[in-house]
Amino acid sequence: LIGVLPYLIKQFKKLYSQHTIYNFYTCKLMQSRLNIFLAEDDEDDRDFFKKALVSLSTEHNLTVVNNGEEAIDLLKNGDIHPDYIFLDINMPKIDGLGCLQFIKQNFPGHKFPVIMLSTAFTNDVSNQCYQHGASVYIQKPARLDELKDVLRYCIPELTRPA
Repeated sequence: LIGVLPYLIKQFKKLYSQHTIYNFYTCKLMQSRLNIFLAEDDEDDRDFFKKALVSLSTEHNLTVVNNGEEAIDLLKNGDIHPDYIFLDINMPKIDGLGCLQFIKQNFPGHKFPVIMLSTAFTNDVSNQCYQHGASVYIQKPARLDELKDVLRYCIPELTRPA
């Protein structure tokens, strides 16, 4: 059995993604903490997002930046490895669409969804987001329960039983 264990571990590493851990003692698959990235310039919106996310799960790492330039710098330097990216569309320096274009050009074939957030919903902006490869375009909810529903929709892991 001892000689077989390294082989089994190697096979599990091939089968499961980098975010999956196999617990040999309980024989259950367990997800590691989700890495969620938020680029939002409005402090109230950042706090609102954090509050909603924490109320749904404590099993996450949230990285928050204040503008698109900071977002691109972190992504470019490889300082973060997000599972989900939420981008405000209207940010200073580089807006959400600029960040989205950077992601699509520099991370082809990426596996993380990019969710675009805006206080206003217009068909023109929505179409631009989808043309540039956004996974979802969402008008920012005004109520906490609505934001929690949005997060459950965008991050399916939040709805899985523990």
